[in-house]
Amino acid sequence: MTRPVLQSSELRGIRPMKLIQPKPDYTSPCTVPQHQRIACRLPVTFIKYRYRHHAGPSGYSRLCDYVDTPTLDLSTAMYWLGETVGRPFCLWASKRSTQFEYSRYDCVQELEFLTDALLRNRRRIYHFIYAEKSFSLTARFAGRLKQRGHLLVGTVHHMPEQQSWVSRNHDHFRHFDRLITMDERSVPYWRTITGRSNVQWVANGVDALYFHPRNHPATAATRVVFAGTHERDLEALEATMEFLPPSTGFEFDLIGKSPAIVDLARRFPHVRHHQELSDEAYRNLLQQCSMLLLPLKSSTFCNVALESMACGLPVVTTKGGIEAYLNSDCAVVAEVGDAAGLAEGLHQLRSRLAESSEAARLQAERFSWQEVARQHIQFYAELLDSSPVTPAVSSLRPMSESRGRPEMIPRETITDA
Repeated sequence: MTRPVLQSSELRGIRPMKLIQPKPDYTSPCTVPQHQRIACRLPVTFIKYRYRHHAGPSGYSRLCDYVDTPTLDLSTAMYWLGETVGRPFCLWASKRSTQFEYSRYDCVQELEFLTDALLRNRRRIYHFIYAEKSFSLTARFAGRLKQRGHLLVGTVHHMPEQQSWVSRNHDHFRHFDRLITMDERSVPYWRTITGRSNVQWVANGVDALYFHPRNHPATAATRVVFAGTHERDLEALEATMEFLPPSTGFEFDLIGKSPAIVDLARRFPHVRHHQELSDEAYRNLLQQCSMLLLPLKSSTFCNVALESMACGLPVVTTKGGIEAYLNSDCAVVAEVGDAAGLAEGLHQLRSRLAESSEAARLQAERFSWQEVARQHIQFYAELLDSSPVTPAVSSLRPMSESRGRPEMIPRETITDA
């Protein structure tokens, strides 16, 4: 078969791969004022990652913005090591890893972490906020880390049904001292992985200051918003809209780049399609709508659910882990794939829209980042209390201040910064 020859016009559209990649930047575009951060006087360091597709105010990485404790930054020296002489090793480690998302950048970040942890003689909690992506190489050094008294915490995000492709082997998760799940339903599964009862649910959060209700002009139709692609049940979405033609007084705003969503917007006269929204435009659209329709195939947590509730939108969704964040005052939950039940749920919430809207906002405030930050700090405190220092750890010689390593801050009451 003859290999096709690209024309010059086609070549101009191809971006050449850079030999040296830019230094990863996992900072959030949304800064949090110091007075809104929650003080943490415990020895905790975050191993952070931020997904590019998350909106500025969204994502579990915002936890690092609200808990006033250090985040491990990639040093310039380690960055250049990963881009030069250390690059072959990091590529090998990423290929050898059993985790689907693990990359050479994660390997470099782990090398930075291991350098910090193995040189630090004072006990510390290291929290990998995306354990399924960022934790692999460290498992080989877990014994050395435990000898120094360090405690490893990881947060897992994917649902049990996805674990067969997320990670081919889960043995390395047994090296965590504690695992955090995104929903209650996943706890028993992960306890079978670790072989211990060291797994618990600590909630995800929402920026309830950024996402908030706003009065909008009354319209004849009830606007319902849908957003996202991951694990969304688009067949159930289509069937639900067929149950609710324009004559029922519902209009739908669909957010997403999926060709299936584009096709739905083309075929239904009472559907608007939105994509490539800025953070502000996304928030404004939520504030202009009345309800969220979120048919899911499976779930642990969905950012759009809490963000919509924070804007005062009650939710109609399907059974799954997301139920841990809802209550009957602000949500209707149908069986997976039950389009008739979803349509009925929209009718039910519309009949008591003012009450359910207020309840949605109150429920979202229970999961504001300030509240979730306090829950995590309490989790860290309980972990330290249940993990006494062994004689081998207490006999380690304290590291001198001249080495540039700070002493551990005594544990005190959790307070606002």
